[in-house]
Amino acid sequence: MDLNAPASSRLTHHAVLGLAVSFGLSCVFWWILGVFNLAGFLAWSTLIGLLAAAFGRWRRSLALTGIAAALLRCAHFLLMVYVL
Repeated sequence: MDLNAPASSRLTHHAVLGLAVSFGLSCVFWWILGVFNLAGFLAWSTLIGLLAAAFGRWRRSLALTGIAAALLRCAHFLLMVYVL
C-alpha cells in the first residue's frame, strides 16, 4: 500500500477489502446452507465488512482487514448455525 496516498484513499482500500471478503463469505455460506434472507444478508455483511475495515485501518494493515473480516464472518456463521 502506498503510504503517501491520502488517508481517504487508504480508508477506501480497507472498506472495499472488508466488504468484498464479508460479502464473498456470505455468498459461500448461503450456497452451503441453501437459505437466503436479503435483509440479513445486506445488513450483516455490510456491518461486518465495515467493522473489519475500521479495525484494519486502526492497525494500519490491509492484511489485517481481510483477516478480521473473515474471522468475524465465520464467527457470525457459527453463531447463527449452532447457537440460534
